[in-house]
Amino acid sequence: MKLNYKILAFILITFIVISTQKIQANDSINQNNWTIFQLGIYPSFPLSEDINNVSGLKFGLPVSSGPTTVDGVELSVFGSATDYVNGVQIAPLANLTNNIDGVQISLINCIRENSASLNIGLINVAYFNTSGLQIGGFNMTGKETTGIQLACYNFSETQSDGAQLGILNIANKKGLQFGLINIIKDSYIPCLPLFNNY
Repeated sequence: MKLNYKILAFILITFIVISTQKIQANDSINQNNWTIFQLGIYPSFPLSEDINNVSGLKFGLPVSSGPTTVDGVELSVFGSATDYVNGVQIAPLANLTNNIDGVQISLINCIRENSASLNIGLINVAYFNTSGLQIGGFNMTGKETTGIQLACYNFSETQSDGAQLGILNIANKKGLQFGLINIIKDSYIPCLPLFNNY
């Protein structure tokens, strides 16, 4: 069976476009609505994805999403995009969440707000703060990194209170870096090979 890459690309692009739109708070979301299992088919379909929190397993066939919470495991065939995850989020193509406290495993992991987790993927992006461990080809944190970034390319916008290990490591304010090229922009010596600390 030959995989049609155009269909796969269309599904991935559709998932990313729909999932990255800002999800507005919905009055129908009741923090007391919990279920142990939920099946997702497409972002916000079925509607229960936008209403019920999950304490157990949320399964995306092919995707799962919603402005709700998963305490447990969110597992999808293509992508997972629930706003709040306390546990494990796994998908082969992409994981997207506002906050995660746990583990993310996917080709692309994206956190809109804060991450206290282990992120394993080719691309790991946290728009605000991250604490824990990022392992991938490309790691980026929009604000502060507390923990370890391990990749070919590591970037921390504001500062890194942890360590960056990679080929190219960049931090704007401070950090501890081990790699081929290490850049801390506010340092007395901003660029050093092998090691940099400020």
